[in-house]
Parts: sequence; structure tokens; C-alpha cells
Amino acid sequence: MVGSLVQLAFARGWSTVSLEVDVLQERPDTVIAARGEIDLATVRALRDALDGVEEDVPVVIVDLSEVTFLDSSGLRVLAQSQRRLTGAHGPPRLRLVVAGAAVERVFDVTGLRSFFDVYATQEDAVRGR
Repeated sequence: MVGSLVQLAFARGWSTVSLEVDVLQERPDTVIAARGEIDLATVRALRDALDGVEEDVPVVIVDLSEVTFLDSSGLRVLAQSQRRLTGAHGPPRLRLVVAGAAVERVFDVTGLRSFFDVYATQEDAVRGR
């Protein structure tokens, strides 16, 4: 198992915004686990992790279960990655794990839950059910 960790922290007034992204090559799939807040200031770490996925990986699982905030910049990166990984006519290769109420609400309000394959746990995402 090969892993990489990207940590970003930015001062925003009196608080710090941070995002940690782990990339785990669990052949044949890749799991990207994010923790913290995904917004304009931190989304680069998620984008870099998704852009670094090798083309021959059959499934990419993005675990957002420990993400506490997700804004439109994060949704955009996920949607762009879904399109890139799926190609013109291929089956969806991006699976999302969404377990936190705040992030679940983002997918429900935007209607993007139906655009992605969304799962409650990483184990469900690996199995595809």
C-alpha cells in the first residue's frame, strides 16, 4: 500500500481551515480519504490527488465521511473528475463515501446525489453496493 498525505492549513480570521488528503493504492482501486473542510482555499489538495490517479485504475473511491464542509469548488472538482474518469461512454469509475449530515445536505440540495455513485461507507463503495 502506497500512501501520500497532503495537509493544507490557512488562517481565516481567528480560525484555521485545514484539509488532509490521503491517497491509498489498494489494488485494483484507489481510495482518496479527505478530512476537514473542502473550499476554495483547500480544494487544490483534492484536485491534485484526483488528477494523480493512474488511468488504469478501475475504480476511484473518494471518502468524504470525515469532511465537515464542502462548497461549490469541491463539487466542481468532483464533477470534473467524474467526467474525466468515466470518459465519453464508460461506466462510472468515481464512487463517493458521504456520511456527514452537512455534506449529505450539499448533495441533496444541489441534486448531485444522482450524478455520482454515493455510498454510506467505504466498504459499501468498494463492493459497489
